[in-house]
Amino acid sequence: MRQGRPGEAAAIATALAGAFVTDPVATHLFPDPTTRRAQLERFFGVQLRHSYLPRGEVFVCAASTTGPLVGASLWLPPSAFSGKVTFALWPILLVGVFGRRFGVARRLGAVLERQHPPEGHYYLGTVGVAPDRQRQGLGSALIAPVLERCDVEGVPAYLECSREDNVSFYAHLGFSVREAITFEGGPMLWLMDRPPGGAA
Repeated sequence: MRQGRPGEAAAIATALAGAFVTDPVATHLFPDPTTRRAQLERFFGVQLRHSYLPRGEVFVCAASTTGPLVGASLWLPPSAFSGKVTFALWPILLVGVFGRRFGVARRLGAVLERQHPPEGHYYLGTVGVAPDRQRQGLGSALIAPVLERCDVEGVPAYLECSREDNVSFYAHLGFSVREAITFEGGPMLWLMDRPPGGAA
């Protein structure tokens, strides 16, 4: 595992698209299975180039020292996070990606933006591992560096979980469910936060 590099946006986006191609939120926003992976690659590519790589932190893991990337985590630190600054451009940049689902994506983004904790926090925007490499500890390893920093700095962490079977995974890392929400007939999302040091 290592930090992602500015020139790796496409490779990271490809790895995350493979990890999220059956994700409930991804299938809700990109219902056509024949184009979903390509749409996800463009979606993650925009986020990486315009937000996470220049202003956040990206960690990646590869199958081998020379192999393709198989997972990544995307973080925004307290100093970089501002809903209006960080997320306002995404709908504009992604209008061609979402197509007819643009309105749904924009409204969902607005709802999630309002749910962020008011205090400074590290935001885990995405973590994903290739399906054939899951349950091998890679997800935890991709998250661990920033959680360790949260504990040292005394800063909470926050994320949105899109799969119920992942709630226990995050709970093991010290997160707890603050609220569960649904949006416009879409899948449920579990909003989870973690105090410094993990859940009490």
